[in-house]
Amino acid sequence: SRASSLLAGFAFTFSGFHWAHSQGHMNLISIEVIPLFVLAWLLYWEHPSWRRAVAVVAVALIVIGTEYYFAIYLFFFALIHVAFCRPRPARFIPLGILSVALLLPVGVLLLYHFKTGEFVGAHDPETHVLDLMALFVPGWHWRFAEYTEPIWRAYSENIHESCVHIGLAVWAAIILRGRSWFWWSVLVIFTVLAMGPVLSVAGRRFDLPMPYE
Repeated sequence: SRASSLLAGFAFTFSGFHWAHSQGHMNLISIEVIPLFVLAWLLYWEHPSWRRAVAVVAVALIVIGTEYYFAIYLFFFALIHVAFCRPRPARFIPLGILSVALLLPVGVLLLYHFKTGEFVGAHDPETHVLDLMALFVPGWHWRFAEYTEPIWRAYSENIHESCVHIGLAVWAAIILRGRSWFWWSVLVIFTVLAMGPVLSVAGRRFDLPMPYE
């Protein structure tokens, strides 16, 4: 619905992660490319065509040029969607041809840089973890931080990126009404990945095996 879309967009735009990078990190604040790719991708699978395939590949190239983190996560999103839709092989033809011609060379170049270690070790995954409590109680950057300080003070050192806007909880309640297993799966998978290699709840670390490892 229009109302739920606006609310979800508000939560997405004003997330703690977005504001934390608002000064100087142009690649990380350009999160508008994420829903743009999702939109182009979903429109393609509604009615596959060469024009829509061009749109998907063009947006994918923009995403890769913006931030490779976003590109990797959107690749996971695409895999999840294909797993749920299980489209006929013929529907892959336009997108597949353009992807091999334009995206594959870029992907190979990225893999080469990963192999050489150029992109490895820049950010410690144990510091940039999502604390489960942070889904509902933001850090010190929100209006009522002084009242919730006993909770958020225990979060990860990188408190901005460890906090997700409280609107995420509202968004979860909204999509519950839609009973969409696909979107629920996307929410659960990426939430678990955001937890990183260590499960953290209100600052407490639990030594449990995590998918991120």
